[in-house]
Amino acid sequence: MREEEDNIIGYIEYLSDDGKIIGYVTPFTDVDKFRKEILKAAEVGMPITPVVFPDRIAAGHLLAGRLS
Repeated sequence: MREEEDNIIGYIEYLSDDGKIIGYVTPFTDVDKFRKEILKAAEVGMPITPVVFPDRIAAGHLLAGRLS
């Protein structure tokens, strides 16, 4: 489990409808899955807070437009 925790590139905090209370948190180790989940939540207007650990992502991965 520790090795998986070391590979976490970010997580999404899923918020309550008022945007204040964190309902649950999902960590991600895969950039593409992370990106897709963020876009999916944005598409339906789900209140989330994505948290990214850029130092854990391969150099240039986000800057290359993978998350935009």
